[in-house]
Amino acid sequence: MFDRVTSIARAHGDLVELDIAESDDAYSAANAIVIDEARRLAIVKDHERLSGSLSLIALVVWEGASRGTDDNTNKFAELARQSGFRVEQILTLNAATERAQQQ
Repeated sequence: MFDRVTSIARAHGDLVELDIAESDDAYSAANAIVIDEARRLAIVKDHERLSGSLSLIALVVWEGASRGTDDNTNKFAELARQSGFRVEQILTLNAATERAQQQ
């Protein structure tokens, strides 16, 4: 599925590929590009509409808490907030799992 989706996106010029080795810097660069692309697309879509404006929403799928200063998901959520996005979360842990981890 991944190969099929990336192939289609590449064919339409919609795939952004970074030439950066996997590291925290690469994740930070990818986070910034995701935010920039979303802002760019929102501006284009907003110009296509006759009235109103689009809301910028970042969807974060995670456990719900940062694991520290090197948590790239948390860095993405903070960058999105600082960039004017409303951040919505999908938590990946259920209540039973959370209770077991706290014990």
